[in-house]
Amino acid sequence: MKKFLLLTAATLSAALCHADYRALVFQNGKPVSQTKVQNISKIALANKNYVQTSEDGNKSFAIGSIDSLVFVKDTVHIKYDGGNVVVNNPLASAGLNIIEGEGIVQVLPDTSVFDLKDVVFVLSGNGTGGFRMKQSKRVNLVLDNLQLAGVMGSPIAMTGDKGVSIKLVGSNILSVKNAIDSIPNAALVVNDKLTIEGLGDLTLSGDYKNGIEVKDDLVINEASILVSAKKTGVRVKDNLVLNSGSLAVSANGDGVDVNDTIFVNGGK
Repeated sequence: MKKFLLLTAATLSAALCHADYRALVFQNGKPVSQTKVQNISKIALANKNYVQTSEDGNKSFAIGSIDSLVFVKDTVHIKYDGGNVVVNNPLASAGLNIIEGEGIVQVLPDTSVFDLKDVVFVLSGNGTGGFRMKQSKRVNLVLDNLQLAGVMGSPIAMTGDKGVSIKLVGSNILSVKNAIDSIPNAALVVNDKLTIEGLGDLTLSGDYKNGIEVKDDLVINEASILVSAKKTGVRVKDNLVLNSGSLAVSANGDGVDVNDTIFVNGGK
């Protein structure tokens, strides 16, 4: 059976005007190329080849070898409602696996086929549960008026070795409903660099132990953050950088515990 690749000016212009899309090339039912649309400068059909030019590197595939070229949203929406969760994952066919049980969402990408870099996860709603990821690439979270109480540990735990950016929209609350020592149990845990930004605010209640735990730098831009904790409010392995916004801490132990340096460039 012949395979057809149809690219129209309307299709490309519609996709290229959005920064939250990625172009997927499929061969034999699997994605063999994934590129964020805003990084692509040119797509052409030349000498029976699909040719893509981008800042991530140029790619070329014989048209006859391609199952399909698909533009998909690069954003996953997760909405909590009590103990229930609704997950809208447009990247499932590309190898981004997400499972949910008892309100806890776990992101388990098939790293043999899926490129996790810069995927956006939008978390919203009001509920109990958690969000867990061992990220192998830099990812972005958007907290959109989220109220989430962690069940058996942190409401948000990013345990991989790559950085995380969190953008705040509206008012957000993360708390620990109950926890145990053997798993991440602060109100927010990131095992690499964390940047928190946006004009929203974030309240963190570390009722079990600590408020924030970051195992690299913590950078705050514009965001307003309020932390309360049974033990340490903010624990940072490397540097704490406050560029703008505010950080207020109330803790029974250390307010801020930083191994290296605290830089206050602005804010309060």
